[in-house]
Amino acid sequence: METDNDKLYITDDADDASFIPALRDRGFYVIRFWERIPSGGCTYGRVGCDYNDATVVCDGCGSDIPLPSEPPFVWFVAFMPDIISGRHCESGAREYSFFGYAADEALHLSCREKRVLCECFDDIRIELRHSDDCRHNIILAAHIRRMTDYIARFYDRQFITRELRNAEILDRYDAFVEQYLADGKARLYGALSSARCAERLHLSEPYFNDLLRFATGHTCGGSFVLKQLEVAKKRLSSTDMPVARIAEELGFPSLCHFNCLFKRLTGVSPTSYRSCC
Repeated sequence: METDNDKLYITDDADDASFIPALRDRGFYVIRFWERIPSGGCTYGRVGCDYNDATVVCDGCGSDIPLPSEPPFVWFVAFMPDIISGRHCESGAREYSFFGYAADEALHLSCREKRVLCECFDDIRIELRHSDDCRHNIILAAHIRRMTDYIARFYDRQFITRELRNAEILDRYDAFVEQYLADGKARLYGALSSARCAERLHLSEPYFNDLLRFATGHTCGGSFVLKQLEVAKKRLSSTDMPVARIAEELGFPSLCHFNCLFKRLTGVSPTSYRSCC
């Protein structure tokens, strides 16, 4: 296993996989890469529309993603988040939410994508063996960030290739929110959290948030507000329920807040909207 200043470890020796749990416990982020995973074994959530040339699992610090007995991994990269932070990479590893994904939300690669990540790994290894000069850490950080940026890009592609499957997930999310509002739970408990929605859909919270943002362009909070307004419009147009009661039952903190938000997002007040229906 090759290392650099106790903040970066890489290896293509399968025997070194036993070190991964200890590295995660110390706060390392780990990128693990496997060649083809057979459909009868540990598939890490691979579905019919996914590629099967390789699989990447990304573990955040403190996670507990199991290590499969087969097939043997090809390589892994473990690094401390601050290795890609600082003057040149201010946001660091925090922007890479996929380090919080569950094991069955792994990334499944095409042959071309597999080559790209393997080239990134080779570049990291070459730089590790280079003499430690004033550019060494900067170049290492750039190579690691390049790898994580490619992983983020390939996850975006996977969201696209899973479009039909993800549409079903989003339909279940919409139905859950609508039922929550219909039951008056927003008035009692407030807005639905992303953690609650992810749990209901059997997804990790980071994966749910990324899927929702990718598919709709909205956060969970923003999506919930839009759904509140959608239901409010239906009640304004189809019932004689007072505006104040609609606002209260849908969980808005006050009538004033509801009126201001409704007008800001629709261009008219709730009363004017009702009169036009």
